[in-house]
Amino acid sequence: MTWSGLLAFLPASLLLAMVPGVGTAMLIKQSVRGGRRGALATVAGMEAGVAVWATTAALGLSVLLLASEVAYEALRIVGVLVLLGSVRGHCSAGTGWSRPRRPVARGFGPGCW
Repeated sequence: MTWSGLLAFLPASLLLAMVPGVGTAMLIKQSVRGGRRGALATVAGMEAGVAVWATTAALGLSVLLLASEVAYEALRIVGVLVLLGSVRGHCSAGTGWSRPRRPVARGFGPGCW
């Protein structure tokens, strides 16, 4: 990368890092629902997810996925199943997207996924 490319990349990446995203929305939701304890459980779950992602990347999962089309397709199918399970869990008895209140300690799970 050239110096001019690096000088263009750094401010752009800084701006993107400052924009709130889905994680921020989830953290705010869990904070409102469960207070400080719910927020801390969500942050712990989010960071555990990042740690798992970084560990698998360091161990070479990304190289395996690039080299093996079967492994890549298997991961895609697992991802679809996780998303469908999440949507199914959010819908309760055909009444839309409402969910009963859950204990605060359950904030860790949504933070991981």
